[in-house]
Amino acid sequence: SSDIKNGQQMRDLELPSQGMTNIPAGIQKALRIIYGQEMKRLKSQGRRIHHILILLSDGQHNSGEPPDKVFPTLGDTLPDDTKLSVIVVGFSQQSSTSVGMMLKKHIETIAFQANVVQTIYFATTRTALKSALTSLESGLNMALNGSFHEIKTHARSIVNDFASEPEDNARIHVIPGSTCINVLCAFERVPEMIQVNGKELPITVMEDETITFESLSDLMQGLIDRTKVRIVAAKAHNSRQVIAKSIKRLEALYKILEDRRLTEVSTDLQSLSAKERVEQFRTMRRLCTKAAELKNQILDIANFSNSASSSENQASFLNGRSMKFANKALRRAAKNRGEDGIVMDPKVEQKNMQKWLTSNKFITELQDAMNADIIENIKRLSDQKIRSLILPVVEKQRHVDFIWEIRRKAAGRDAATLSQGAEDLLNSGKLAEYLNDSCHGKRRSFISMSTPWQHMEEWKSFGDQKFESSWEMLMYGGLVGYPITLERSAACQMNPFLINVNGVRPSIVDTASICCANQADIPVYGPEGGEPVRDVLVLVDPSMPSSSKMIFNSKLLGEKFTSATIARDLQMYTGATMKIALHTNSLWYLVTTPEQVTEEDEVANLQRTFMDRAFQCAMCGFGPVDHYACSNLHTHHGETAVNNSTVQVSNACPNCDWFSPDINSWNPWDGTVPDSFLDSVRGNQKDSSQYASESRIDLILRVVYSFRKLSNDSTRQEYAEKMNLMDPSDGSNFDFSTKAGVDGLSQLVMALFASDDCEKAKKILNSEACLEALILEDCPRHARTKFRKEANGQKEMARQRAMDYVTKLLGISSDDVNIPHTAPQMESEPPIENVRQDCSDEYSLDSVMAERAVQWVREIAKHWCRVWSFARKFVSIISSGGWDELERDMETSEWNYKDIVQKLKSTKLLHPKNLLLTNGNEDDLSKLRSFFLQTAVSSILSGAADGPLGGDGDILHDAAREMRMRFYMQRVAEKMSIWKQEGQQATFLRARATDIVQFGNLVSSNRHVHGLDKHTFWGLWLAAIDSEEREKILRFLSTANEGFIHKHGGGWGTSVQ
Repeated sequence: SSDIKNGQQMRDLELPSQGMTNIPAGIQKALRIIYGQEMKRLKSQGRRIHHILILLSDGQHNSGEPPDKVFPTLGDTLPDDTKLSVIVVGFSQQSSTSVGMMLKKHIETIAFQANVVQTIYFATTRTALKSALTSLESGLNMALNGSFHEIKTHARSIVNDFASEPEDNARIHVIPGSTCINVLCAFERVPEMIQVNGKELPITVMEDETITFESLSDLMQGLIDRTKVRIVAAKAHNSRQVIAKSIKRLEALYKILEDRRLTEVSTDLQSLSAKERVEQFRTMRRLCTKAAELKNQILDIANFSNSASSSENQASFLNGRSMKFANKALRRAAKNRGEDGIVMDPKVEQKNMQKWLTSNKFITELQDAMNADIIENIKRLSDQKIRSLILPVVEKQRHVDFIWEIRRKAAGRDAATLSQGAEDLLNSGKLAEYLNDSCHGKRRSFISMSTPWQHMEEWKSFGDQKFESSWEMLMYGGLVGYPITLERSAACQMNPFLINVNGVRPSIVDTASICCANQADIPVYGPEGGEPVRDVLVLVDPSMPSSSKMIFNSKLLGEKFTSATIARDLQMYTGATMKIALHTNSLWYLVTTPEQVTEEDEVANLQRTFMDRAFQCAMCGFGPVDHYACSNLHTHHGETAVNNSTVQVSNACPNCDWFSPDINSWNPWDGTVPDSFLDSVRGNQKDSSQYASESRIDLILRVVYSFRKLSNDSTRQEYAEKMNLMDPSDGSNFDFSTKAGVDGLSQLVMALFASDDCEKAKKILNSEACLEALILEDCPRHARTKFRKEANGQKEMARQRAMDYVTKLLGISSDDVNIPHTAPQMESEPPIENVRQDCSDEYSLDSVMAERAVQWVREIAKHWCRVWSFARKFVSIISSGGWDELERDMETSEWNYKDIVQKLKSTKLLHPKNLLLTNGNEDDLSKLRSFFLQTAVSSILSGAADGPLGGDGDILHDAAREMRMRFYMQRVAEKMSIWKQEGQQATFLRARATDIVQFGNLVSSNRHVHGLDKHTFWGLWLAAIDSEEREKILRFLSTANEGFIHKHGGGWGTSVQ
């Protein structure tokens, strides 16, 4: 009614429940009122009225013509210049969100900004409805203080949403305080004029840089909001087409938005200090958050289904609340608890971490640990090593004296305290820098350009910065590590050993810079190129063992960073097992995966090894030429080589034979690698698929070293027990299952490499039976992962896929004549074991599938053979001095364990035919292939189908029999389904036609009638009482229980017991 002028009049209206809902009829009445108001306005030539139509419904349309027939015609009933906004309020699950959006699509001429007035207000309870209406009132008050503007062009070029074609006009709502209007136009040629609010205005073409990220993101958000309305308004069969068209256009605009984001802020993280990293992140955070919100909305649109969504889900979709991409399973209940067992608030947890990191106790302990690492390093170096390695890189002569002073003190030859100069050299990190450059390979993060010592120094200054989140703390303090590529799954949170390590790179990176890059969504590429670096493998650093272990075990890096690495969330840490899993799975990758070496990799590796250390010829420029720690090149020039009397040592240029005995006459190498040098390197290198490189071997040693340093007594005991599982001496069957405590087979590999019991390790590595058992355990695990991944984690679907695969592999189908037939409908089936015994076990292999299955198992076997051959060599090399000696060497200098690296470099990584065959002749190769095929079939059945084969017969024959039995059981299930529908009636008809003797035989087939199935039981009883033959009834009741007799046997005599 147009007579209602205020809220009280609205509240006084009586709105009786009528039981039916005719939404179009109500809308038509409202539009007639609006039409009347518009006619009065036109007649009086008054100001234009902004009409607001509110559709509030608590039920679906169920009376009158359907909305999709009526709504498209309603827009023509109003004058063209009508200003009309539509607000939809849905109450209860019965209300229809799509009907409301259909109404907006066809009659709304001015849409409010969705961040002011929501696209839809939806509530399922009265309390929620009251809150929604309060929010609506607040939004309208703000919106109506804004302004509306009409823009027109001479061609259909204005994009109002991504689901429709461009139009020649747009009516735009602008909230109070806005200084610009954002409109997306698609011009073939930019026109000279555009009409705004009825006035022709000239168009000025600006530079691209004037279009800010802020204005572009606001424009995109408005277009997304209007596009969602179109999608929900579309019929189910049309919505996918609307979505497909919208996504293509959205992604194109989002790419422009991303380019704009990256140009507005600096994305360079190189050489930043801890404070600078945090400031850089804060600058980028706002833009990153908005970009992420828009990206998630695009993903929501791409995955939205009109037909599969309820009205409430449609409302959530329209209002921008993430659906699929925000449903995150947080496992917080078992962790992050205080002493009282209550989950700790993240802000409180952050405050506690910062309190500890800024405490004098932590800072003092860290400084002491850092100094102790350096002093111990100096102590272990011989005088000769100090002269040849460290002194050549020392910048000031007085530092030389201080180094010898520290050396005497470390060796216990000088009881006096250190001089101030020596203290300063130690505490400043300058001595650590000398050691890093001369003994530990010049280890620096390629992003921060900081050494391990310099990154640890940052941990002492947490008090200099205020932090808004734990993420910012991780950007402030970090450690150096190695870039890794991970493949995660939901199951990794329960069992971190299920995470796949798909890459470990030798370049060095720092965790703080990568955290900053990830949170700011900045791609960071390593020197090797390839995929951006997203994750870091943090290890205890041999050059700083005590201090790096202290930081690695801190709550911030040890728990928060590890949690983020495994689960992409700071609150998912479940214990030290997560850190151990990253170590063991990285070791598995490094040992089992052949290196793919490109020319860029070769050059990068040479530059890492020789840059700032090697020289190049002053005559022809050839390099690198390694004259490290040798100032007089005459010393060994022309001498006979120690290991080969036919070879002479030459310090001349390998390319042109130029020679100078003075090292200063040679130019420092500039990093250029001539093709001839690469050819000579390749000529000396062995096949990368059969031999490991120096960088790979160094990484393997560092991973195992770090594992040993992190392991406490409990971990060492656990991995000693895992060694015992592989011990062949007790004569028992090998059990490497999860029930035996093996969550990941990489644990067994780490147990072999990290063990101090070299004799036991040798015994295990000489056991072919143990190797085979590991292969036989690994294959089912791979099969389970493969099929469940294909089935999106659904166990039953994965089981069916595995069974279908084996069935097809063996050439068996549902119409196979050898599948056992079921007995007739009224007859019971014979015992299942009898059917299985008589079932055919013949098969006809699909040759293509069989070859793939063999190859699949062969690849797994290759991995284990690489482990076996490398571990054998490794254990034999370190058995004399053991890990204790190797650890000391790694902590002293890379030169101290260079001999071990060289010996391991010559280790040939063997193949299955080398380790699993005796002779390697054709007959043996055929047996090996048969073993692989049978392993594939049994692994798929036991791993993915949860159906291990029984007996000791031929696996393929047993599998063929079981696949036929599967079809037989399906036929039995179909028979039982029919029996459930028709069994009672069939029994009734059969029993009704029998005489008393035949009826007695049917009843006495069981000791008592309650042993019969439901359909037979009731069929016999109903036949008995229908026949009204007292003898049949009494015969049935003679074996029934008292309860049944009491309830159903009354009137047939009381003599029945």
